[in-house]
Amino acid sequence: MNSSFFHLRQGPEKRFFVSIALLLLIVSLPVWANKAPQAVFTVEPTSGPAPLNIQLDASASSDSDGGIVSYQWFVGGQTTAGRKASLTLNKVGYYELVLIIVDDLGAFDMGHQTIEVSDAPPSAQFSVTPESGTQPLLVTLDASASKGNLIAYDWLITPKESSSLEKAYGQKVSWLFQEAGSYDISLTVSSHDGQKASLTHPKPIVIKASPNQKPIADFSLTIEPEEGTGPFSVQLDASPSVDPDGRIIEYEWETSDGQSNFGKQTNFALKSASEITITLTVTDNASETASITKTATLGPPTPPAPEYNTTARVNPQIIAGGISPSQVDMSDDQFNIVALVRPGSSAIRRVTLQNHAGQQMAPAMTLAGVLSNGDEFYQTTLVFEPYSDVRTLKTPWGPKDGQFNIVATDKANIKSQTYPYHKKGGSL
Repeated sequence: MNSSFFHLRQGPEKRFFVSIALLLLIVSLPVWANKAPQAVFTVEPTSGPAPLNIQLDASASSDSDGGIVSYQWFVGGQTTAGRKASLTLNKVGYYELVLIIVDDLGAFDMGHQTIEVSDAPPSAQFSVTPESGTQPLLVTLDASASKGNLIAYDWLITPKESSSLEKAYGQKVSWLFQEAGSYDISLTVSSHDGQKASLTHPKPIVIKASPNQKPIADFSLTIEPEEGTGPFSVQLDASPSVDPDGRIIEYEWETSDGQSNFGKQTNFALKSASEITITLTVTDNASETASITKTATLGPPTPPAPEYNTTARVNPQIIAGGISPSQVDMSDDQFNIVALVRPGSSAIRRVTLQNHAGQQMAPAMTLAGVLSNGDEFYQTTLVFEPYSDVRTLKTPWGPKDGQFNIVATDKANIKSQTYPYHKKGGSL
């Protein structure tokens, strides 16, 4: 073959030349070696607040002389596989993401990417319980649903009817609404790095007015001077008046002699002794009224009550005596005996009811009271059995002549004069 690559000769020499030709052919061929793959990838996003979800894509990685058979991702102690993958980073900080790819002949390459995870911005959320009611109403403001690394909770409570506002602090607050009306509630939360977030409740808190209770009117009065013929000054003070569910806004005074005035405290002048009535009318902040009237007596002191004769005597005296009932019939079986005794120089020891012969006819009388002048009041009960004979009664009250006496004996054993119920010769 004229076109053959090799020209062979006959004989043994041909084999030599063939070997040389093959060697030269091998030497002239290029030497082949496996090339490593190239790791190229994207991360979205590379920074953001926690928790941060990142999307990983190594589709741009390549292998010029073969194929990629493995994609391994490593970050923050987490690992995943695949040409495309995703991971979530929950903690704040910097992370080093590493991708390692391997081709079909075991060659590999790796890529790096830094990822920053920051604090999440604060989020203000809160609830109001209850959102409406009747005054006074206790409301709970709860910001537990707010998010972020929070260090402060600031509340604003603003009545719609005025520009004034109230402040409160804390994640959970109990607030007592005393006045009826509509109130806006706002919350501002602050994180440790100075970020803030605010929220206003979407609808106002409505506090309805409770049914009004009437005020209670009362006052004290002082008269100067306390006694005399006049003139007098009457000092009045309505401080004891109260309103259970509000406040008293007006105090009106009127007297029976035509005077009037306003105020919590006031006074009236009276020229002469008299009896005067004073009326106080109070009005609360819901226009309810209440009144009270008192009477003041102005004049000379009341003369002292007359007293019994207090002439001192050495011996005790029986001042007066009595019996009840004062008439006797067949059905009577007991009588109440009373006596008024004035002690002498010694205290009274014993008071008795006696017949004309000095015999005691009833239990000793007992002390029942003492008058302002020192006279003593005694009493006892006389009990007897009536007889069927209507002409005579076998009792101390029989028809015999004699005298029935009350006798007082003092501790010095001195007796009083006798006190006759009936004079000698009298009968029932």
